[in-house]
Amino acid sequence: ARSLASRLVRAASNALWRRDETEGVNSVNKQAVAHYFLERAKYIPLRLELRERKSLRLIESLLSVSQYTDIVDAPGVAGTAKRSQFIMRELDALLSGLI
Repeated sequence: ARSLASRLVRAASNALWRRDETEGVNSVNKQAVAHYFLERAKYIPLRLELRERKSLRLIESLLSVSQYTDIVDAPGVAGTAKRSQFIMRELDALLSGLI
């Protein structure tokens, strides 16, 4: 995947930096190249390896399921000891899910 990406980058940069035969000057400047790659990066899907996809799925599900802020910021939770206990439980559950 990395070699494919590097080949694509090389091909795109060669195409952008190709000299105009009649004028003999660069057809674009560095800012145009940077803008070109930034725009393409918005729409080209990222290819992840299996290990990376698993980690991404796990983190996304942890973030979507986590009710950490709901519990910690609940008005019914009185006292700092009880709030600290809730915080520790939620962090423990979140970190256990990552492992």
